[in-house]
Amino acid sequence: MLVGGMDDLHPYDGVTRRFRDNDTDPARVARGRGLVKSLLRLPELPAKGLRYDFSFLSDGSGVFDRLYATFPCALDEAEAIARRAGFIATDGVWDASDRESLEWLVSLEDCPGGMAEAVAAFVAEQRTEFQRVPGAGLRVWFASNSGVNGWALLYAVDGEVGYIAYEHG
Repeated sequence: MLVGGMDDLHPYDGVTRRFRDNDTDPARVARGRGLVKSLLRLPELPAKGLRYDFSFLSDGSGVFDRLYATFPCALDEAEAIARRAGFIATDGVWDASDRESLEWLVSLEDCPGGMAEAVAAFVAEQRTEFQRVPGAGLRVWFASNSGVNGWALLYAVDGEVGYIAYEHG
Protein backbone atom coordinates (compact mmCIF):
# COMPACT_ATOMS: atom_id res chain seq x y z
CA MET A 1 0.00 0.00 0.00
CA LEU A 2 2.88 2.37 0.65
CA VAL A 3 4.70 4.25 -2.08
CA GLY A 4 8.43 4.70 -2.57
CA GLY A 5 10.67 6.63 -0.20
CA MET A 6 9.20 5.17 2.97
CA ASP A 7 11.51 2.20 3.55
CA ASP A 8 12.88 3.71 6.76
CA LEU A 9 9.45 3.43 8.38
CA HIS A 10 9.74 -0.37 8.69
CA PRO A 11 13.13 -1.40 10.14
CA TYR A 12 11.49 -4.26 12.14
CA ASP A 13 12.72 -2.91 15.47
CA GLY A 14 9.42 -2.87 17.39
CA VAL A 15 9.36 0.94 17.53
CA THR A 16 6.18 2.74 16.52
CA ARG A 17 6.85 5.69 14.23
CA ARG A 18 4.02 8.18 14.61
CA PHE A 19 3.36 11.41 12.77
CA ARG A 20 0.50 13.75 13.68
CA ASP A 21 -0.59 17.17 12.53
CA ASN A 22 -0.21 18.46 16.11
CA ASP A 23 3.40 17.29 16.59
CA THR A 24 5.60 19.93 18.22
CA ASP A 25 8.83 18.84 16.51
CA PRO A 26 9.12 20.71 13.18
CA ALA A 27 11.01 17.78 11.60
CA ARG A 28 8.18 15.38 12.50
CA VAL A 29 5.60 17.82 11.13
CA ALA A 30 7.57 18.16 7.88
CA ARG A 31 7.88 14.37 7.58
CA GLY A 32 4.17 13.85 8.32
CA ARG A 33 3.12 16.43 5.77
CA GLY A 34 5.51 14.86 3.25
CA LEU A 35 3.92 11.46 3.87
CA VAL A 36 0.43 12.88 3.23
CA LYS A 37 1.64 14.44 -0.01
CA SER A 38 3.38 11.25 -1.13
CA LEU A 39 0.68 8.75 -0.15
CA LEU A 40 -2.08 10.75 -1.85
CA ARG A 41 0.19 11.90 -4.70
CA LEU A 42 -0.83 15.50 -4.11
CA PRO A 43 0.82 18.19 -6.23
CA GLU A 44 0.47 20.55 -3.24
CA LEU A 45 -0.72 20.18 0.32
CA PRO A 46 -3.95 21.96 1.30
CA ALA A 47 -3.38 25.48 2.60
CA LYS A 48 -5.45 24.84 5.73
CA GLY A 49 -7.47 22.19 7.52
CA LEU A 50 -5.06 19.25 7.09
CA ARG A 51 -5.33 16.68 9.89
CA TYR A 52 -3.41 13.41 9.97
CA ASP A 53 -2.34 10.64 12.31
CA PHE A 54 0.02 8.02 10.89
CA SER A 55 1.30 5.08 12.89
CA PHE A 56 3.90 2.67 11.46
CA LEU A 57 5.07 -0.39 13.40
CA SER A 58 7.27 -3.30 12.33
CA ASP A 59 8.41 -6.07 14.63
CA GLY A 60 8.81 -9.83 14.77
CA SER A 61 5.13 -10.36 13.98
CA GLY A 62 5.26 -8.18 10.86
CA VAL A 63 3.95 -4.78 9.86
CA PHE A 64 1.06 -2.98 11.51
CA ASP A 65 0.20 0.43 10.06
CA ARG A 66 -2.83 2.67 10.68
CA LEU A 67 -3.03 5.85 8.62
CA TYR A 68 -5.60 8.64 8.75
CA ALA A 69 -5.77 12.00 7.01
CA THR A 70 -8.47 14.52 6.16
CA PHE A 71 -8.73 18.00 4.69
CA PRO A 72 -11.28 20.29 3.01
CA CYS A 73 -11.80 19.25 -0.59
CA ALA A 74 -14.43 19.63 -3.29
CA LEU A 75 -15.78 16.44 -4.85
CA ASP A 76 -14.11 17.04 -8.23
CA GLU A 77 -10.75 17.50 -6.47
CA ALA A 78 -11.33 14.28 -4.50
CA GLU A 79 -12.03 12.43 -7.76
CA ALA A 80 -8.77 13.78 -9.23
CA ILE A 81 -6.82 12.69 -6.12
CA ALA A 82 -8.35 9.22 -6.34
CA ARG A 83 -7.38 8.95 -10.03
CA ARG A 84 -3.80 10.10 -9.42
CA ALA A 85 -3.39 7.71 -6.51
CA GLY A 86 -4.79 4.79 -8.54
CA PHE A 87 -7.92 4.29 -6.45
CA ILE A 88 -11.12 2.89 -7.97
CA ALA A 89 -14.65 3.98 -7.08
CA THR A 90 -16.64 1.25 -5.38
CA ASP A 91 -19.08 1.40 -8.29
CA GLY A 92 -16.22 1.43 -10.82
CA VAL A 93 -14.75 -1.31 -13.00
CA TRP A 94 -12.88 -3.87 -10.90
CA ASP A 95 -10.90 -6.98 -11.71
CA ALA A 96 -13.06 -9.96 -10.58
CA SER A 97 -10.57 -11.09 -7.92
CA ASP A 98 -10.10 -7.56 -6.53
CA ARG A 99 -13.88 -7.04 -6.50
CA GLU A 100 -14.34 -10.26 -4.52
CA SER A 101 -11.68 -9.15 -2.01
CA LEU A 102 -13.40 -5.77 -1.66
CA GLU A 103 -16.78 -7.37 -1.05
CA TRP A 104 -15.24 -9.66 1.58
CA LEU A 105 -13.46 -6.68 3.22
CA VAL A 106 -16.63 -4.62 3.64
CA SER A 107 -18.71 -7.66 4.66
CA LEU A 108 -21.12 -7.27 1.76
CA GLU A 109 -22.76 -10.63 2.43
CA ASP A 110 -23.76 -9.39 5.90
CA CYS A 111 -25.35 -6.19 4.58
CA PRO A 112 -28.85 -6.51 3.11
CA GLY A 113 -28.68 -2.89 1.86
CA GLY A 114 -26.07 -3.66 -0.80
CA MET A 115 -22.59 -2.39 -1.56
CA ALA A 116 -23.18 1.31 -0.88
CA GLU A 117 -24.54 0.57 2.60
CA ALA A 118 -21.75 -1.93 3.36
CA VAL A 119 -19.07 0.56 2.30
CA ALA A 120 -20.63 3.40 4.33
CA ALA A 121 -20.72 1.15 7.41
CA PHE A 122 -17.10 0.13 6.81
CA VAL A 123 -15.95 3.76 6.54
CA ALA A 124 -17.92 4.70 9.66
CA GLU A 125 -16.29 1.86 11.60
CA GLN A 126 -12.73 2.49 10.37
CA ARG A 127 -12.51 6.29 10.49
CA THR A 128 -10.89 8.17 13.37
CA GLU A 129 -12.56 10.86 15.47
CA PHE A 130 -11.31 13.82 13.41
CA GLN A 131 -12.72 12.42 10.15
CA ARG A 132 -16.25 13.09 8.97
CA VAL A 133 -18.97 10.53 9.52
CA PRO A 134 -20.24 9.15 6.20
CA GLY A 135 -23.49 10.76 5.15
CA ALA A 136 -25.56 11.65 2.13
CA GLY A 137 -23.50 12.08 -1.01
CA LEU A 138 -20.70 9.79 0.22
CA ARG A 139 -18.20 8.80 -2.50
CA VAL A 140 -15.59 6.13 -1.79
CA TRP A 141 -12.56 4.86 -3.69
CA PHE A 142 -10.36 1.91 -2.72
CA ALA A 143 -6.87 0.89 -3.73
CA SER A 144 -7.38 -1.92 -6.25
CA ASN A 145 -5.38 -4.44 -4.24
CA SER A 146 -7.35 -3.90 -1.03
CA GLY A 147 -8.01 -7.00 1.06
CA VAL A 148 -8.37 -7.99 4.68
CA ASN A 149 -4.63 -7.71 5.46
CA GLY A 150 -4.04 -4.40 3.74
CA TRP A 151 -6.27 -1.78 2.25
CA ALA A 152 -6.50 1.93 1.57
CA LEU A 153 -9.51 4.08 0.85
CA LEU A 154 -10.35 7.65 0.08
CA TYR A 155 -13.78 9.06 0.79
CA ALA A 156 -15.47 12.38 0.18
CA VAL A 157 -18.39 13.76 2.13
CA ASP A 158 -19.58 17.25 3.10
CA GLY A 159 -16.68 19.12 1.48
CA GLU A 160 -13.91 17.00 3.00
CA VAL A 161 -11.81 14.11 1.81
CA GLY A 162 -10.70 11.38 4.18
CA TYR A 163 -7.89 8.87 3.73
CA ILE A 164 -7.74 5.67 5.76
CA ALA A 165 -5.23 2.87 5.30
CA TYR A 166 -4.48 -0.31 7.19
CA GLU A 167 -1.68 -2.79 6.76
CA HIS A 168 -1.07 -5.96 8.75
CA GLY A 169 1.16 -8.67 7.55
